[in-house]
Amino acid sequence: MFILSLISAFLYRLGGIFNTKIRDLGVPLIGLLTLSLLKIKAPFCIHLLSFLLYFGSLTTYWDRLFGYDNLYFHGFMCSLAYLPYIFFGGNIVGFILRCIICSLLIGLINYLANKYSLKHSDWIEELSRGFILNYTILLLR
Repeated sequence: MFILSLISAFLYRLGGIFNTKIRDLGVPLIGLLTLSLLKIKAPFCIHLLSFLLYFGSLTTYWDRLFGYDNLYFHGFMCSLAYLPYIFFGGNIVGFILRCIICSLLIGLINYLANKYSLKHSDWIEELSRGFILNYTILLLR
């Protein structure tokens, strides 16, 4: 899972450097692979629905809703994309923990990177987001 999370981090960052579709399609694809390796089973339609929800959540930082990029909400919505798995025997406690962890870590990393004007903060933030979003999938089993 660690290697897949590093790949997810790299794809998330590539989306910030080049074309966002690298992130928007690549990160959910790595998520599906991670779910598969964890043997989290569900009908194809659930995998497709979660993929699409994850894709959609990665395409925005919710600035239209909040008036600014809300990375706390971004982390929450990205983790919420796996809600359909709960209806097929998913770990509800792990799911809730994942939502909380993704929200807090992704938001806090953004806050701290901006507060302390970290050099290369875009690299730190985007690599961290991609890693966190994939690594926390472990909580779903």
